[in-house]
Amino acid sequence: MLSKNHSRNLLSVLLAAPVIFLALVSDPAAGQEKPELNIPEAARKTPEERSFKKKIEPLLEKYCFRCHHAKKMESGIRVDHLDGTMENNRLFLWKEIRGQIAEQKMPPEDELQPADQERALLDSWIEQATNAALARDREKNGSIRRLTVSQYRNTLRDLLGLEEDLSDILPPDAVSRDGFVNNEQTLLLSPLLLESYFSIAEKALDLCIVDESSRPVIQKFRVDLGEALNPHPFPDKLILGANNHLLENDDFVITQPRPDKPFDFEPFAMQTKFRFIEGYQGNDTVRGWREYDSIYHAIFACMRGNPGYPKGLPYQTVPQGLVLRPAIPSAEMFQVESTYGPKANFKISLRQLPEQGNFRVTVGAARYDDGLLLDPATGVQTQPGEGAITVTDPAQAQTVTIEKAGIYQADVHFDLSPGTTISPDASRLTKNLVGHWPLDGHAIGNPKRQELTGRLEGDASYIDSPFGKALSLDGDGDSVIVDRDDSMNVGSGEYTVAAWIHPRELRQGGIVCLGKYNWTHGWYFDMPNNQGVLRIETVNPANVSNGTVASRPGVIRVNRWQHVAAVVRRAPKETRLYVNGYQVASGSVAATNLDNPNIHMYIGRI
Repeated sequence: MLSKNHSRNLLSVLLAAPVIFLALVSDPAAGQEKPELNIPEAARKTPEERSFKKKIEPLLEKYCFRCHHAKKMESGIRVDHLDGTMENNRLFLWKEIRGQIAEQKMPPEDELQPADQERALLDSWIEQATNAALARDREKNGSIRRLTVSQYRNTLRDLLGLEEDLSDILPPDAVSRDGFVNNEQTLLLSPLLLESYFSIAEKALDLCIVDESSRPVIQKFRVDLGEALNPHPFPDKLILGANNHLLENDDFVITQPRPDKPFDFEPFAMQTKFRFIEGYQGNDTVRGWREYDSIYHAIFACMRGNPGYPKGLPYQTVPQGLVLRPAIPSAEMFQVESTYGPKANFKISLRQLPEQGNFRVTVGAARYDDGLLLDPATGVQTQPGEGAITVTDPAQAQTVTIEKAGIYQADVHFDLSPGTTISPDASRLTKNLVGHWPLDGHAIGNPKRQELTGRLEGDASYIDSPFGKALSLDGDGDSVIVDRDDSMNVGSGEYTVAAWIHPRELRQGGIVCLGKYNWTHGWYFDMPNNQGVLRIETVNPANVSNGTVASRPGVIRVNRWQHVAAVVRRAPKETRLYVNGYQVASGSVAATNLDNPNIHMYIGRI
């Protein structure tokens, strides 16, 4: 906390920083070499250089020069050019020389060996000279640049203790060719940017410099939700912006309780008196002014999003509060998720709120036993209970009236007379069916349609599965090939392709196709990548994309039997993909002839 008498000095520091920066950048002497003083050369040499000439160089000449000089560099090492200056690019060489001498690896055993005192002298001199070289001042490259936006923001926070982000008025930093934002060539300072720094500095000081004699202002409000919770609701219908669905006026209560703080403060009371022009009432324009005095014109409890919902309502007020339901299908409930249907989004709109400051939002929430989220065994009755409805003639329509609003779960029980059986009817399963390949290990294809019999390709083999025999493919050339037949002609009409799959790993692989990659006329139903995506892709006779529908990643699971299906309808957004009966994608496939008579059908490969 800073008192007012510090404001002028601190302001001058913050505002002077960019000016100093400009002076440094515009210094005409920057980059020029400094004139050397008239000092004798011997006096400019370091102690290490002088001792090298007297003590070290004779030892190197005696024991090392013969094998490590310019014309003969054993092991690529040369030492006759060392002069004791300990340049940075020679420090590593000196380190290696010291190691060889200390471990007595050099000179070789068949060469003249230095005495112990000479080895100790070389070792101590190299250590002392290396330490001196590492401690000396190094030349610094580059020039002064301004701070990046994030660096400037962090500096304000560390210097003044501000959590507010005041740097949002600064333009984003330019990105260099190498992808960095701290390149000095992109961090230029313009007059307009300098004005922004002055403005930010003034705002920062206004926030951190306080009057010790004044009390802080604290704003607090509370919104309680629940069905018919408000005994005195606002009488008029409230109107907010588009796509905002206000809760019913009696379903929420707004209060402004006094905060409980251990220090003196000034409570902030929101404005309640308003004067509006109503604008519209039905189809009539209302020109008159209306005056209001209510907190319900300052705070609004509302929902955002699409009101449609596949099952039930996206949100609903109940005596305990506001029920927010997930979209259906959702990953939590059905293991797949789609974008259709809303995800309930509750929001509170306010007319008065500080532009910056410390905010605390407290939400009370709990799981609600919603009828849509009940476990399968919850509330199931084996015998009809009170209020049960019995239908004796399913062909006769029956009307049921529910007297009280609420959440209900309907359970249907069939009571068959003894000896009564229901025979399955699979007659419609073969309607318009082109081919069915059970891959049972004996007849690939429908035995009644010999022209649709396929043949194994590559190392494809049969394995046991829950459905009898299944085909095992490694994805590298293995497949079942069914020769082209006129019955495969889907033309520009509707068609469906389905299969049971059990991928051992997620990677690119074909399921069923009458086409090829690289935009070859036809269609293919496949997994395009290693992210668990299901896709159907079509190509028109001009070898141009005719429509692609793909799911989100993760709908195909590894090491699990899954039923996948593509239903192609030639209308906008009518082509759909399914996994285990749940829709995972929808899109458009144009009404173009997809039949390519020159391509066979492949199962397991494209």
